[in-house]
Amino acid sequence: MFYTRQREVEALIAEYREQAALCVRRFHDSLMRYCRTGDLAQLTRDVVEVHRAESRADDLRRDIETMMYAKALFPESRGDVLGLLETLDTVPNQAELAVRSIVNQYIAIPEPLHPQLSELVNLCSRCVDATMEAVAKLFEDFTNAAALLGKIDEIESRADAIEAQLTQRIFASGDIKDLDKLLLRDLVRDISGICDMAESVADRIRIIVVKRVS
Repeated sequence: MFYTRQREVEALIAEYREQAALCVRRFHDSLMRYCRTGDLAQLTRDVVEVHRAESRADDLRRDIETMMYAKALFPESRGDVLGLLETLDTVPNQAELAVRSIVNQYIAIPEPLHPQLSELVNLCSRCVDATMEAVAKLFEDFTNAAALLGKIDEIESRADAIEAQLTQRIFASGDIKDLDKLLLRDLVRDISGICDMAESVADRIRIIVVKRVS
């Protein structure tokens, strides 16, 4: 019975991963579309889909927490699993925050920034994909989870570099108004923050792996 219930929790965690990854994919697609079209009305509709995925992920996280406490599952590592979920949940939250900020603040993205901003968005997606894969391996064969942590760190470092370059370009531009520079800087920071959150998940995974092999 204990084994069956533990498998139920692992299945819910897998569903959570899929939903969180879906939220980031929708973030990615909506930002790439907005860069191509500048259609704020379409982005507003896209935000609804991003939020729907993020909200579903939240519901799943709460279900997992309730089940783990109510049925005393993973007693030897419950704190680690719950801490991992809490950190993981910041990833879809950050994705929604980034795309919603454009709609809420009517941010127009100048065309010269599109290539680097698109690269940053792509890096975020790759970083999240690697993170979700590492989380999956943690429950399947945790020794292989550590192999992905270097990849996550590498992508996050590249995202930091793109963020710095974009910020410099924004403030060096004579064609962008001062207020718009601040809004764009914050937007770039919010987008790059997705990689930062993913790296925090990687740090959690690293600690869990060390505990298990010690």
